[in-house]
Amino acid sequence: MSDDTKKPTQNDVDKGWKPAPGEEAKWKEIVLSGTPKKKPGVEGWDELDPAIDGMVVMYEWATGLLKVACGGIKYEINFENCWPPLPAAEPAPGACDPRKDTERSYIAEVKDVKYWAYFRQTKCVLQINCAFEYWIVTKTVRCDKSLRKWRPKGQAKESGLYKTRASYFTCPCGE
Repeated sequence: MSDDTKKPTQNDVDKGWKPAPGEEAKWKEIVLSGTPKKKPGVEGWDELDPAIDGMVVMYEWATGLLKVACGGIKYEINFENCWPPLPAAEPAPGACDPRKDTERSYIAEVKDVKYWAYFRQTKCVLQINCAFEYWIVTKTVRCDKSLRKWRPKGQAKESGLYKTRASYFTCPCGE
């Protein structure tokens, strides 16, 4: 990234996002491809049929860079960074200390991740919302004091969760 480029303002939330009923006409879905499916399925942004209004938006499939220019401001971001981070599975804990350890839970597996993305564009703002649904498997273990090892406690629990990141590319307008 060169010195005169900026990163967009981003907000993360722990919930899924899709256009609200009645708001669908303001948003366009970005068809995703790749493995995992989280890259725009186009060679360039123009194929998504955006409303330009003086804003230049380019997506380069080979590099994964999304570039936005308007009103003398240039943004550049790897499209992978338009997504919030996916939680990672943790290894099972090693030895335990019977003097201080009792039990602990950890994420044993992250699975069934499904991605989606939408954008809306006005003359002054390009907003991209990237969201995903995922399932985590959480295991609880307890410290076996005599063996100094963690032992499973109960059944593993599965939870379906969501994350969304909204990216805002803001341009000066009509000033």
